[in-house]
Amino acid sequence: MNPQSDYSVDKSNLNTAILMLAQLFIGILFCLALIYVARRLWREFNPQQSGCHKGCGCDSPVVTPK
Repeated sequence: MNPQSDYSVDKSNLNTAILMLAQLFIGILFCLALIYVARRLWREFNPQQSGCHKGCGCDSPVVTPK
């Protein structure tokens, strides 16, 4: 009996695992890029308004911090 056979790793399983991890990583990057683009588009078409434009009822156009 070969004592090294107990500790040997099947290379096809290792390659499959590496490919699966690479695909998972690429998928996560794709999802993050999609979220980034969606947020940019949301901000482009729905800008946050500040000052009197947001309808708070203030009279001054510029709000100065204290």
